Amino acid sequence: MSEPNFQKSTPSKLVWYVAAASSILILMLLFYLDEGYNSFGWMKSVGNWIVFMIYLIPILILQWILYRLFPNQFPRSLRVFLASILGIPLAILAVVMVLTA
Repeated sequence: MSEPNFQKSTPSKLVWYVAAASSILILMLLFYLDEGYNSFGWMKSVGNWIVFMIYLIPILILQWILYRLFPNQFPRSLRVFLASILGIPLAILAVVMVLTA
């Protein structure tokens, strides 16, 4: 059985995996801490999953936009890191501003 060759994998797949993982982990933490319950009980409600997706989709879109905006002179790992570090808080802020307007 041959071992997977990660060098030949599509860079965009790796970017999406890292972006999705970082976004989901941060959102899970925020939803865990929400309203002081400190539990994952929110997962039992379909409505909460809809709200989760309302936050997740803009975060992923903004991370992708930021990744594409950073110049190619930066290494791919740095571009992914910067897109995640900047994209997650900016997207959460944007969603909160839109929902509270």
